[in-house]
This record gives sequence, C-alpha cells and structure tokens, in this order.
Amino acid sequence: MFSLDDKYCGLDFDRAQDAGRETTSIQGVAHMMRKFSVLALGLASTLALAGCESPQGQAAGGGAIIGGATGALLGAAISGRPEGALLGGVAGAATGAMIGSASAANAPPRRRCAEYYYDYYGREVCRSWY
Repeated sequence: MFSLDDKYCGLDFDRAQDAGRETTSIQGVAHMMRKFSVLALGLASTLALAGCESPQGQAAGGGAIIGGATGALLGAAISGRPEGALLGGVAGAATGAMIGSASAANAPPRRRCAEYYYDYYGREVCRSWY
C-alpha cells in the first residue's frame, strides 16, 4: 500500500543518495515547478491560439494533420529510422499547412451600390448594385 511518508507526488524524501550525490526535497520541488510551468505555458498558448478561427485556419489545420501523417509515413518508409519519420512529419505538416491555408475558399466580394436615391424620409437607399 502507498503511504505519504515514503513518497509524496513522486518525490523520495527518505533517500539520501541518488547516483552518488545527495539530493534534497528542494531539488525535487524545483523540478516539479519547472514541469508545471512548462505545462502551464503550453496550455496558455494553446488556449490563446484556439480563439483564432477562420476558414484559412481550419484549412491550415487540416492540411497540417494530413501532411504531417503522410510525411511521417514516407519518412519512416524511405529512411527506415525514427529520425526520418520525425523529419518527414515536420516537413509534411509545414507543407500541408501552407497548401491548406492557400487553398481555403475566400468569401465572395461584398456587393457595392452603383446608384443611390433618397426616399421620402431623406434616407439614402441603393437603387442598383454591381
């Protein structure tokens, strides 16, 4: 059974030596804080970028996923090493995001008024469009 005296959050307080050197609980806490701050920074940046929603962003995201998966498969098949899969995935994701963003459907141009007239109440009203 697990007891709080032996371990607390993955930290060994009872051990005096680790790989030939003494460790203290301060080092363990600092390591946990470092992990937590990296996690918090990643979560904050993810939430900040999640609000950017546009047709180009959706197409870029889909293109990055498809390109990254295809690049990883091709990189692994061609090189036969994990480094090739990683490199192929990164290159494929970047290329897929660029192509997906460029191929997104743009909104149609806004209609503009060609001729105005004024109604009985003096309001400007469009008579014809182009």
